[in-house]
Amino acid sequence: WTETLIKIGGRTQVKIKGTVEGSGRIIVSGIWTCWRSGGRQRTEDLSIKQFSLNERGGRHNFSYTITLPLDVVSWEWRVDAKNVD
Repeated sequence: WTETLIKIGGRTQVKIKGTVEGSGRIIVSGIWTCWRSGGRQRTEDLSIKQFSLNERGGRHNFSYTITLPLDVVSWEWRVDAKNVD
C-alpha cells in the first residue's frame, strides 16, 4: 500500500492506493484512526472493496480517500486483503 497526502482548501486528505493479485475472490477492507487535539480519537471503517480474479491470476488496483478532521494531530490506517469463498 502507499499513502499520499493531499491538501485541499485547508483540509488534509490521505489517499491510500494498492494492488491485489492472485485468483479467486478477494475482499479489501480496513479501518483508520485519528487523534485530534484535546486527546480525542475517531475510528472509522473503510468501505469494503471486492474483486473477482481469474483462475490464472489477475490484478486489481484499489484506492481509498480519507478526509481528516481539521484538528487532527496524527493518524494511522490498516488495510487487510483476504481471499473469500
